[in-house]
Amino acid sequence: MKKTLFMALAAALMLGMTACGDDEPNNGNNVGTLGLQVFNHVSNAATGDFVIAKQGAYAFFLNFSKMTTDMTGNVTLEDNENYNFELQDLTMRSGSVGYIVSMPVASVDYGGHTISDYHALLDTRSSGYTRSKVSYVIDGVYKVNGYQETIPFETTVSTITSTDGKTTIDNSGTYNVSVNLSNSDPEYQGASITIAGVAFTPTETDGLTYGGFKIEYTPVGYHIYLPAGATPVNHQYGNNYAITEMDMNINLNTYTFTALYKLDNGTKISVEGSM
Repeated sequence: MKKTLFMALAAALMLGMTACGDDEPNNGNNVGTLGLQVFNHVSNAATGDFVIAKQGAYAFFLNFSKMTTDMTGNVTLEDNENYNFELQDLTMRSGSVGYIVSMPVASVDYGGHTISDYHALLDTRSSGYTRSKVSYVIDGVYKVNGYQETIPFETTVSTITSTDGKTTIDNSGTYNVSVNLSNSDPEYQGASITIAGVAFTPTETDGLTYGGFKIEYTPVGYHIYLPAGATPVNHQYGNNYAITEMDMNINLNTYTFTALYKLDNGTKISVEGSM
């Protein structure tokens, strides 16, 4: 079993979010494997003085008859410690977009560390960006949130204020936030945001994608922003509605965000949302 799981973990590192085999019981098959390649956001939950975000991977061996799953995981800790671990007989139940996984015991010791409060969402049904994510605590200190490269926020409320002071409320918008942490130097890391369904976005498109935002790690997630005086960020069509100001905060513990941004026509948008 362990050999199979670590082979699945290696596949996850190469393939990203992939269903290897059957992720739903069908044709008499009641087992399956699923791999996730993620960014792991790791912070010292007690002090907040250590925050790191690096690629990691998780592999799940799903047993639909027992509704349990074994799992292998990989995460980078302080001093660049590359920690591989395994959990067995996690409980699994069906959810609206896939399977919800949790730890049936308070903690598990593995490889010199203690893992507790393990949870995962395995999204096998969404047609767009996956909501798959994992979270757990190591040694009672380090909070780990593993998430896909693009985080979809589809439940939002936007307050739009035009230059004449008129305010409208819009609750139909979506914000897909993509982080780029492939470069180990934070100076060259960044984020892009695809905005759709808000009053200023064309209905005939899949949304306006804005790239080139700066990103900072916070103890609970990320601060995405446009530095003061920076060149406005335009979208892929490049005609109007460039963003001249952006201040967004993402909380990975709750998968919520708040943002305040401004368009080149003077319109200001304040928005909050959740996944």
